[in-house]
Amino acid sequence: MSHAQLHPIAPGTAAALLGGSRFALYLQIDRAGAVVGWNDLAAVLLSVHAKSPQPFTSLLTTNAAASFRQLLETGELPPRIDLEFLDLDMHPFAVRCGVSTDGVLVHILAEPAPEADALLTRTLLSTNQELAVMSRENARKSRELAAAKADLERVHEELKTSHWHLRKVHEVISVCMECGKIKSDDKDWEKVAEYLLKNSILTSHGLCPACAAAFEARLDDPR
Repeated sequence: MSHAQLHPIAPGTAAALLGGSRFALYLQIDRAGAVVGWNDLAAVLLSVHAKSPQPFTSLLTTNAAASFRQLLETGELPPRIDLEFLDLDMHPFAVRCGVSTDGVLVHILAEPAPEADALLTRTLLSTNQELAVMSRENARKSRELAAAKADLERVHEELKTSHWHLRKVHEVISVCMECGKIKSDDKDWEKVAEYLLKNSILTSHGLCPACAAAFEARLDDPR
């Protein structure tokens, strides 16, 4: 391996040969899940660097990272696994990887995808994009549904209030035989107009024929 951060590799081993490969990604991961070794191609495609310890899962998509983290915790690493890496532009690309461990490090060898897998990779990415669009659309519909529910609850409250007012109007009302005032719930006597305005949302203003005639007479009176 060409990088100084890599774990020492015995000369002549397969790992030493892969270190300079321009056709395969090679990574070494410790038991804590940190990348401790990589070849030049991995450094270029995945932006692996030695500035700070880098978790291997940071190189993967969210789903792939969760799956690999679980395998690493259980120690049940399969000899071959399909992983989705993120390139420099954070675009995912699927690669079939060989996995091995020497008891200290986990070795990941990502073989280049053959031409036959290129279409599948593009299809998977297209499907992921469609799912993302559907997710955003579902979120928008959920917001609209929540707004509609809030409107229904508001209308329901208005109907309940209207029903209460109508019930109050239809109750037996105590009316003074002398002055015509109405006895309210708080035991006060109120004018009919005041009572209705307080207890009915259906009240409007107007003039009866007799009052209208008297009002017009006052307007016509020059005095």
